Amino acid sequence: MLRSILLRLIMGDVPLVVCVGEALVDFLPEQPGLLRNSERFTRCMGGAPANTAVGLARCGVKSALQTRVGDDELGHYLVETMNAEGVDTSAVGFDSKRRTGITFVQVNDSGARSFLFYRNDAAEKSFGPEHVDEAMIQQAAVLHLCTNLMETTCGRDATMKAVDAARAGNTLVSVDPNLRLHLWPSEDACRQAGLALVEQANVVKLSDDEATLLTGISDSQEAARAVHRMGPGLVVVTLGEQGCVWSGAPGEGECMAPAVECVDSTGAGDAFVAGMLSVLQSAASLPPGAWPRSLVEQAVHRGCQVGSRVVTAYGATTAL
Repeated sequence: MLRSILLRLIMGDVPLVVCVGEALVDFLPEQPGLLRNSERFTRCMGGAPANTAVGLARCGVKSALQTRVGDDELGHYLVETMNAEGVDTSAVGFDSKRRTGITFVQVNDSGARSFLFYRNDAAEKSFGPEHVDEAMIQQAAVLHLCTNLMETTCGRDATMKAVDAARAGNTLVSVDPNLRLHLWPSEDACRQAGLALVEQANVVKLSDDEATLLTGISDSQEAARAVHRMGPGLVVVTLGEQGCVWSGAPGEGECMAPAVECVDSTGAGDAFVAGMLSVLQSAASLPPGAWPRSLVEQAVHRGCQVGSRVVTAYGATTAL
């Protein structure tokens, strides 16, 4: 392992941002409307951490994904797609006993979407602490996490092992809870998983709905302040077409999103994170409390730009 680390360092092939979590296959209907009326679907890569890794690569930032996929045609499709994008997949494992998870995405006329998941006992749910590449995380500038792995005991243990590795390597921890209520036995279980991860983070990105779920506060700026008080150095709450608000050591602010026609909002939050981290990774050696306001403003502006771009086409990464 030491030899491979040294080779990657010498060759400049060390990922700057390591994403840990699921990679799925999304099936999107060719036309908006109810799935029951859809006859043709387009296959796309999905899964929030995987989407973010691809988004970072397209922003010119070397990224990696750590996860497990099925040793099946869809799993190989995901790995080949990420390889083609320049994402480091050396820590993506193939599971011969479980299948790759899939999702059917329902999109309405305004571009809003809902999901029909087929991922019970999917390969990503076998990802445990033994699969975490600690050395990769410790070499990186940023570790990025979501909560979906934490559905299982082994996934929760893997998530916390990744956090511990980041702490040992002085690696910045970024969290997008990506809360999915239907994946949890109760709303409170979902909330507690989100809070447990947020408390470990240096940077947090939340949707407005997630911010309200975690804090009980409907005002997005107030919710951002409340999460900032939990410990993260920077908290950003996204507001869809209205952009975002943020709270952090440099103060507070907002950023408007570019005006675009929304075709499909799938992956918008993942793209926002990719854009934001493409800026913040350059200052990851500094504690967020030392970041100047200009850096944060540049990061959220970039997030809004990249997030707005992705909604102009079907698929989580198509328009990046």
